[in-house]
Amino acid sequence: MIRNSLIIIFGIVLNMSLYSQVEKPLEKTSEADIILDELFDDKEVDDDDAEVKELLALLYKEQKELARLMKDFSNFQFLYFSVNYNNETYFSGRDIGVDQFNIRPQITYMSSNGFFGSLSGIYYSEFDPKWDFTSASLGYGKSIGKQKLIRLTASYTRYFYSQGVESSFTNGITLGAGIRNKKRTFGTRISATSSFGSESSIQLSSGTYARFKLYKNKKSNLYFQPRLNITAGDQTFYQESGTVLSGGIEYINYVENNIFDFINLQFNFPLLLTVNDFDFEIGYSYNLPQDNGSDAIFDNTSFFNFSIGYFFEL
Repeated sequence: MIRNSLIIIFGIVLNMSLYSQVEKPLEKTSEADIILDELFDDKEVDDDDAEVKELLALLYKEQKELARLMKDFSNFQFLYFSVNYNNETYFSGRDIGVDQFNIRPQITYMSSNGFFGSLSGIYYSEFDPKWDFTSASLGYGKSIGKQKLIRLTASYTRYFYSQGVESSFTNGITLGAGIRNKKRTFGTRISATSSFGSESSIQLSSGTYARFKLYKNKKSNLYFQPRLNITAGDQTFYQESGTVLSGGIEYINYVENNIFDFINLQFNFPLLLTVNDFDFEIGYSYNLPQDNGSDAIFDNTSFFNFSIGYFFEL
């Protein structure tokens, strides 16, 4: 049941838009020169006119370069490699009494045509086997609206478990929608995931963030990006319903309950540093797991995480 809960909440959220540029010098007989000669019919110009002509040439050059960059950006594709480390392991924010860390490597592919895919897995320090499962995802996303501030996504995920690991969920379909402001300083996303296999389950989640720029230079940026994540979904628990006497022995009788309710609220406080094509993140998360109506009492939990990522343009 614990590993089933992990599969339900497992997913990918990666969004990056990076590209490189190479300036191309204008030739002496460039299109800019022709246009500028038409603007200035006189063969001889004074110093002031020469400065104006030089400025217009520079502006035209930058306009052409911007158009070229926009064309390149509309045809990009890249790979993103990342590894995330959590010093504690909780499932839906709930402590299962096992003190262990986990590591999650991931490779993500994205292209400008909207298609994306990822290959990911997770390692637990105290489970046996330690490598729990590998997941492969394929999806499509599209930005809509005049300013492209709304993004819709759909993806399919297949889970491959290590030998000896059993789970009721081997497939997942996720539909998501996100919106952000123009400056990318605030955004929110909601998603619905249907996990299925020998059993089925529905999960709803939302994530809201605010981004504050703390430092910037030509090669690096430092951000503080607090997030609020909320999770709700199907839950199964067993509750005592009295005792029965059989053969002179008293047994506790349990009843299976299936409900849809809030699962966890998480506050995440990360610092994100980008240096050229590298990303570094260190963060602290605080979980408030929600009561599901069972007799169990869930304490609040917290953990630290560190991740490193590298962007590679294809």
